[in-house]
Amino acid sequence: TVLRERPVVDTHATMATLFAYAMAFSSAYLAGGQRLSQGIAKVRGSRLIAPVQSNGVFVELPPSIQSKLREKGWRFYTFLGDTGCRLMCAWDTTAETVDRFTADLAAAASG
Repeated sequence: TVLRERPVVDTHATMATLFAYAMAFSSAYLAGGQRLSQGIAKVRGSRLIAPVQSNGVFVELPPSIQSKLREKGWRFYTFLGDTGCRLMCAWDTTAETVDRFTADLAAAASG
């Protein structure tokens, strides 16, 4: 039987690294949600249901607008009646993706 030593792990360095990753992901989530809510607020026919606190944005969208967005390939949940939608940004959602969604939302709302 061979005895192996356990590797030495610097617990403080490991925790600091995990904390740094958590903060980076948290910032990315929050930035996506805030950018999305700001874009939505400019679109006539949409209304934020709740304050944005992270990567989730809750918005009322008429079914006709939802259909147009889904036809363009956007995926989201409708869970409060026919109009309450939950939009989520992943940790790697780019500003360009958010801007593309809000542009498609504005186009769907205008015609």
